[in-house]
Amino acid sequence: MATLLLIAAGAGAVGIALAVRAGEATDMLASFRAGVLGQAGIVAVCLAFAPNIAIWSASYLLGPGFAVGVGTRVSNTTVFMPTPLPGIPVTAALPDTPATGITAAILLGVPVATAMAAGWLLTRRRIRLATGELGNGRPGSGEVVGWQAVAGPAALAGPVAGVLLGLLAWASTGGLGSNRLTDLGPEPWRVGLFAAGVVTTGALIGAVASANLLTRRR
Repeated sequence: MATLLLIAAGAGAVGIALAVRAGEATDMLASFRAGVLGQAGIVAVCLAFAPNIAIWSASYLLGPGFAVGVGTRVSNTTVFMPTPLPGIPVTAALPDTPATGITAAILLGVPVATAMAAGWLLTRRRIRLATGELGNGRPGSGEVVGWQAVAGPAALAGPVAGVLLGLLAWASTGGLGSNRLTDLGPEPWRVGLFAAGVVTTGALIGAVASANLLTRRR
């Protein structure tokens, strides 16, 4: 769940960036002068790469960032693109400068918030199993779900999410052609390492806090 939430957050970040720079993306699309069908084909190509782009964006939110060509780097702290990129509309979402101030704090907080949400969902499910709400009519165990019961599974979520995101990052890397676009995507091992740390921390906070809150309510 933490992995899915992180990728969804990455997709959302790209969508917001494209919405903010809609004029620039539209100008790029119009510059091809390919007619309606040609422009529709360009949009279709961009959509075909949407899963890759969502994973790259998740890597950006986590911190490692990604490459958009040989010798380039796009991350929260570094934006280095020495030569212009091809004018594909989706590249309008790329940042021009590193994130600073409140923007940096928000971007860094998103992965932690998604991990906390996964921890909350873990605790909620554990409580529903204990009360029989997910038991297909069978009575629950009656277990009082305290923080001790969810701390272990929440901590385990970190390494699992790290492995999954590392594999997805590896699957999203590659190249286009034989020139400067031969290096595209994040470094899988860095994505996995950062994801494991962030998800472990966030899921523990979310699970332990929600265990105390939800158990007290019940």
